[in-house]
Amino acid sequence: MPKSMVELARWAEPTSTVLLLGAGVSVPSGAPSWTQLRDKLVARLRPNLSVPGDLPLIAEILEREVGRRALVEQTIRLVDVDPVGGIRTLPKFPWRSIYTTNYDRLIEKSAEDAGVQHASIRSRFDLPELEHRASLPIFKIHGCISQDRVFGNPSSMIITRGDYRKVRSWKSDLLRRMQTDMESGRVLIMGQSLTDPHLDELIEDVLALQEEIGRRDRAAVLLHNAPKEVVDMFESRGLSVTEGDIDWFISELTKVDRSPGGKPAALIEIDEPLLTDTLSAITIDISHAVRIETPARKMFSGAPASYYDITHERTFLRDAVSEISSRLDRNSVAVVVGPAGFGKTTLARQVGLNCRDQGLHVWEHRTDLPLDINEWRIVNRRMEETNQDGLLILDNVTTYQRSVNELLRMLARSAEWRLKVLVTAEQHRWGRLIKHQKLLDPQPLQAQRLSKAEINGLVDLARRSEEIRQVIPDEYFSLSPKQQTTFLQRQCASDVFICLRNIFFSTGFDTIVLEEFATLEGDLQEVYKLVAALEAISGGSHRQLILRMLDLDYRQISEVLEDLSGLMGETYSNLADGIFIWRTRHPEIADIITRYKYADPDDHLALIKDLIANLRPTIDIEKNAIRGLCNSPLGLDFIRDDAARLEIIEQLVGMLPQDHVLRHRLVREFVRSNAFAEAEQVLEKAIKDVGMDPPLLRYRIDLHRLRATESSNLLPEDREALLRWAWSECKTALDYYSDNWYTYRSLTEVATDWYYMTGDYTWLDTAHVEIIAAQERLYEPELNEYSTRIERLKRDISK
Repeated sequence: MPKSMVELARWAEPTSTVLLLGAGVSVPSGAPSWTQLRDKLVARLRPNLSVPGDLPLIAEILEREVGRRALVEQTIRLVDVDPVGGIRTLPKFPWRSIYTTNYDRLIEKSAEDAGVQHASIRSRFDLPELEHRASLPIFKIHGCISQDRVFGNPSSMIITRGDYRKVRSWKSDLLRRMQTDMESGRVLIMGQSLTDPHLDELIEDVLALQEEIGRRDRAAVLLHNAPKEVVDMFESRGLSVTEGDIDWFISELTKVDRSPGGKPAALIEIDEPLLTDTLSAITIDISHAVRIETPARKMFSGAPASYYDITHERTFLRDAVSEISSRLDRNSVAVVVGPAGFGKTTLARQVGLNCRDQGLHVWEHRTDLPLDINEWRIVNRRMEETNQDGLLILDNVTTYQRSVNELLRMLARSAEWRLKVLVTAEQHRWGRLIKHQKLLDPQPLQAQRLSKAEINGLVDLARRSEEIRQVIPDEYFSLSPKQQTTFLQRQCASDVFICLRNIFFSTGFDTIVLEEFATLEGDLQEVYKLVAALEAISGGSHRQLILRMLDLDYRQISEVLEDLSGLMGETYSNLADGIFIWRTRHPEIADIITRYKYADPDDHLALIKDLIANLRPTIDIEKNAIRGLCNSPLGLDFIRDDAARLEIIEQLVGMLPQDHVLRHRLVREFVRSNAFAEAEQVLEKAIKDVGMDPPLLRYRIDLHRLRATESSNLLPEDREALLRWAWSECKTALDYYSDNWYTYRSLTEVATDWYYMTGDYTWLDTAHVEIIAAQERLYEPELNEYSTRIERLKRDISK
């Protein structure tokens, strides 16, 4: 029975699998969920209606009050969207049949785009279409927006309670057909969630059909939201549960090798597009993204502007758009670095839309999924063959820097570099990473404060956009235009996100966040505080970890997410475990809450210990949290007690003995406290256990030189011997790690110490030659610092 997404993709052999689709498969394309559809219908047809109830009840009330035609026409306007992501690839697979409860035509549109012959069965009137054996059957259990009785059609959408009562026999017929399919095949339910009012009914129907044929391996469900207890309950009844969404599933399905010739997943052959089917399912294509409506308020809650926001003039133009576009034209690569919240993502998306207007194909990588180098190699080759150009936006690359480096190496080796790359990164993480030379030449664009032109654009935006005006307090508009501009200039001394969240208020940003926190009830404060803290100190948390640490019942999940909507959210992880990540709406907010709520060192230390006690390093995101503790300023470095910090690091090494970062950190702790003997012991043990790497070699060099310069009881010849050993290790570093700029820092330090100890500047000359050669190859700005340092010292020597 499938557990992970990879296993589910292997299990779901298309030729023997029936799909049962719910509303969740349509949401990524911009269609509303059942709850959202209900609320939007009320807002458009009867804004004052306050009767609680599900969609069928509310729809029946609306039908009685405004008429069926108005109800149906508004429903069509809301759900008639175009396919985006994995659903575009779905009909290319030879499914036995597809059943859907959705009104939209996303499956049909995707089939038409792919040239797949299909038959849409909306009622018994369409049954003759099944005689065409070559067609993919698409059974519309609840009807379709293409037909309704108000337009004189023989079938109707099933939207009101009265509609449901009239089609019970039709639904029963479809379920019996599904049971026939199950006797020799399988059923995969997708697009459901624990909040879907039809989940229990659909699953119960499928389980009943499965029990009638006496098999327990015929059905599986792909859920967006499934606590372990629910998974165990369903699987005890013979229904396998996997967590994730349609995009991730289709991406994995395209990779499954099912044929002797090694061709993955028997896709329908159509004209070759630029994106592979694997990438098409999980990559944001901005030509589709611009059509997906997003609420303007999200930008004022910390989210970057969507492509819809930008194209609908909800943003002001950033000055750097033209400069970045020019860099892409000249170098095929451009980099933007800056603090969290400056608006780097919005800026990159503005550049992407500008490039699209110039005729480029533009895509954005989803940062929650791996960057597949091989698939992008195929895209670059296809663009070579068709003489086209594209742009790939890689947002927040510090979380997958190695993959980005490999992508650029691959593109540099290509016959033609057709795929331009736009990178954004947080400034405080960027400097510590090893980067491909294309990311450093020319130097990355440094995000600065808003310019006068940008501030004027923001002022103008606040005046002319009705959607933006609705989220701005009246106090702002009581100011004169000149006062508004002056006010913004003062507030924009901070980064853009803080500006946007704060410009229309007189209180400070910290105060706004804390006042917002104070409005929550006690239990919700605990959840929000913990989610923020884990994001700030370890990079993020997930649902089950929060449940463990707070001892919450899984049945509270939906209620908690609803109550904290707008403050934090849930997204699925790319991991095979199907983990769901919980994060606040912005890292800056997570940091603020953590600094205030865990200001007491004892509280912070207790939190770290509680986190470690609840971590399960067998789960990738929790393993990554351990590494995050080492890198975050609010993680291990925030622990003031040296002994407690050392004890925790040793405990983490025991949990992940093969992790290099933890071994580096443990050595550093002893080096920092001048415990050289202990540092040497843990260093050599680390080399033995995990193997030599650049940081461990640097620590070996540092230990030699620190013992030579800091130990007071050694004879001069012993100090010189230690420096000679350090120099020998520097040469080893040059042989094996010449592209690592830290190597040249060690070279500079050892050569300098040798000069001060012996008066011999030969090593300085050698180091200078190596650094100059590396500057021509690596373009790292730090190398300029080392070169200048040696030149200054040699000038002093010559005086």
